[in-house]
Amino acid sequence: MKITVDNQPFDETIEHFAFGDDKETIDDTAELKKLRLFKNLKSATFAGNNLDDVGLDYVCDVPTIDNLCLQETKVTDQGLASLAKLPRLMYLRLKDNPQLTDDCVPHLVRLPQLVDLQIHETSITEEGLRQLATAQTLTGICIDVWNDNYSFDGLAEVSAQMPNCTILAKGRGEFHRGKFSGRWEKP
Repeated sequence: MKITVDNQPFDETIEHFAFGDDKETIDDTAELKKLRLFKNLKSATFAGNNLDDVGLDYVCDVPTIDNLCLQETKVTDQGLASLAKLPRLMYLRLKDNPQLTDDCVPHLVRLPQLVDLQIHETSITEEGLRQLATAQTLTGICIDVWNDNYSFDGLAEVSAQMPNCTILAKGRGEFHRGKFSGRWEKP
């Protein structure tokens, strides 16, 4: 059986939801309420889509989702509060959302199963990363370093506080247990 979401048909047994490559916008956000009809849904991708806080709230009504890509969307710091409705969420990609700041971090640390977090190309700073150190389930965080948003010493300190987590500084290397492997060049 097919389920139509925002004028696109999907098989009801799918485990991963994503609009087709030619669908860059969601015409009717309320259509995302239908995601609850997919009983096997484990992951969803909205990369490059105009998903906003209202749409994310509908997506988060599917408690079976454990992998969510919100890359380059319109979600806000406050909108990420909806993620608390996803008890199985393990993988979260927030890349390319410069509107996301340290103010969203309290919502992220409340995710009990989160193991992998991609926050590169957001406005989350070293201070936000320090707050993430309390999320002891994290095993991987991906960041990008530019305009002094993170310092070498700060990243080493945070990684020492998170012994089970590797912090990947894109294009530079990795921090793990307070140690760095890679190439760090001062600007």
